[in-house]
Amino acid sequence: MFLVKWAGLGYEHCTWETQEDINDDHIIAEFRRLEGVTPEEPELAEEDVQQIIDSAKTITKENAGGNPDMAYYRGQLYAQSRSFQFTKFGADIPKRLKAECGPHSLSVDNDCVLKTNLAPEDIKACLNEIVHQVEFNKKEVDYSQHVTSLPPLMNNEYDVALPVTSKGLLINVGEKDTAVRFLGYRQLPNNIKGPSELANLVRNVGDSIIAVNGKSAVGKSFLEVISMLKESITFAYIRFLSFTNKDTELSSCGKFGEFNEYITTKIG
Repeated sequence: MFLVKWAGLGYEHCTWETQEDINDDHIIAEFRRLEGVTPEEPELAEEDVQQIIDSAKTITKENAGGNPDMAYYRGQLYAQSRSFQFTKFGADIPKRLKAECGPHSLSVDNDCVLKTNLAPEDIKACLNEIVHQVEFNKKEVDYSQHVTSLPPLMNNEYDVALPVTSKGLLINVGEKDTAVRFLGYRQLPNNIKGPSELANLVRNVGDSIIAVNGKSAVGKSFLEVISMLKESITFAYIRFLSFTNKDTELSSCGKFGEFNEYITTKIG
């Protein structure tokens, strides 16, 4: 509806008119431009609304396509986009939709975390660990392409998946004694431990990297192994040989070669 001031008449003669009564789209468009008025949204019939809903494609990690990690994040991004429409209008996000939004949404709803009386830094550490546990679990390591592409584990070997954070893998590695080895963790800004360190995923300093993302790293140069690690987008699936077995020449991924130099670097 528009309140119309008629030319030649006083304001007491203003009348309310519909868009159809005015019947001049140019005048209405000019009025909206000058006044900064947003056009009204057209009303939809109930059957039209239902048709739009039925034709909409909902993306989940089960139907998003691509490798498992990418499918997971496509579904999560879609759920977050839908959730934004609820939060934009001050509405609560439906429970099932929130569950699709990823580990951060799930972890902050965990009553056992929110109702504790921990210090702020302890809460950060606890939430960080929960996020990692929700987003990734041991079963997924066991059935990952990394594990199924490699021979069975030998003594003192183990498989882990290090999450890629905004600052990288947050680990230091070095080349020494015929292998590329784990030298320790790096921390996030403000000395906050990363998810890998909180979960203690790498057992010991000195453990050798013998495979990355389902491919053997034994016998490869330091730079080749670093390149393999940097290819990881969400997780770096790594097979380690424990440092307690440092004198062995054999592993499930091949026989160790020889390196002549000692080099270290930071991954993330």
